[in-house]
Amino acid sequence: MKLKNFFTLVFLFSLIVTSHAQEIFKNSIKDYQITLSKKSTNQFNLVVTQKKKILLNKTFPTIKLYFYNLDSNPEDEMIIVTGKINADDTLNTLYVYTFERNFKLCDSIYLDKYLPEFYQFDFEGNYFVKVYDFELEKVFPSERNELPFSFYYLKDCSLVLDNEFSFEEYEAEINYLVDEIYELKRIANCEEEKNKKDLQRLFGALYINLINSSKAFDFENFVNKNYPCNDKDELMKKLKSLIEAE
Repeated sequence: MKLKNFFTLVFLFSLIVTSHAQEIFKNSIKDYQITLSKKSTNQFNLVVTQKKKILLNKTFPTIKLYFYNLDSNPEDEMIIVTGKINADDTLNTLYVYTFERNFKLCDSIYLDKYLPEFYQFDFEGNYFVKVYDFELEKVFPSERNELPFSFYYLKDCSLVLDNEFSFEEYEAEINYLVDEIYELKRIANCEEEKNKKDLQRLFGALYINLINSSKAFDFENFVNKNYPCNDKDELMKKLKSLIEAE
């Protein structure tokens, strides 16, 4: 699979004060017209019309706009990522709109400060949404940036988890995490807080990715053999609490 880096319409605009709405993007799908304009600082206006009838007219403080086919239907979906500015971060939510039959909002996912990625999963131009699991970062803070992830596609206007077509992506990440654990445990010192946090982040990312992929793997046995610190039970308790919270 290759990350699609072409025919992608992504718009994140610098905040420049203007006195009039400025049209900065226009597109059409079937007989729908999509227009994005900048109104003023922190205000981007998205309008969707059909035969001059307004179906959506909404203002966003920030916006990224994507068009991908997330299901087996021929038309692309419109994916909006917008966020609330919170101190130094922008907390994002993804919204998926469909143009099939009638234009409507299908589903949404909260992304926290992260952004989605899009992966093609077949030769017909259908794509996954890749979403990072930010909850692990809160439970296992670390200077490492590994996070577990999930893949979604659109089915009956709902975002559905996939672990079949995305199996190769999971397999590659799981192999990478196992290799990193082997390497880090070789030099890890459990008395040093940084080493311990880095190890726990890797074990956490591996655990969640194994669950998301439904891969057969004796994780507790792997922890017993490869986690060198004396708080194995506490580690497993924290990990299981993440799954229970979902």
